[in-house]
Amino acid sequence: MEYSYYITPTEYSLALSNGISNRTLNQRVRGRGMKLDEACNKPLKKDTLKVPIDAELKKLLKLKGIRPQTYRSRILERGWSVEKALNTPTMTKDEIKASRDKGNRKVSLESYAIAAKNGVSVKTVTQRLYTLNWSLEKAINTPIVPKGQCANSKNVFNEKRYK
Repeated sequence: MEYSYYITPTEYSLALSNGISNRTLNQRVRGRGMKLDEACNKPLKKDTLKVPIDAELKKLLKLKGIRPQTYRSRILERGWSVEKALNTPTMTKDEIKASRDKGNRKVSLESYAIAAKNGVSVKTVTQRLYTLNWSLEKAINTPIVPKGQCANSKNVFNEKRYK
């Protein structure tokens, strides 16, 4: 059966009644290959909804030193109330750094120091932890594979270190 990309006016109106714009419906059906029924009825993700910011609110945010993007993300991503998002001041770079150094880090500075002693960079530790899902011990203690040996799966280095 061949897939039809034709969207009827009634399907457009059904999608609009469900809060889905014509552009989103077209993208779902023609771009992503979603079935028409699902594309018309599947609700939008929470983060695609807009938090309205009028001119008065924009002035108030500017007065308080809060960027509109910060205000929106506090409400949509963090689930804050409008009042809390509006009245909580943003942190300075120094405050953010101090917050990280207090123990809010996922990887301690000591772990990074051990990794550096083993010749492993911060970027490599981060990739190993979050992309490769390695344990912290393995990520900071496993040495970097030399460039000439990484592609050769039968070399002695890989047999000893990665089994």
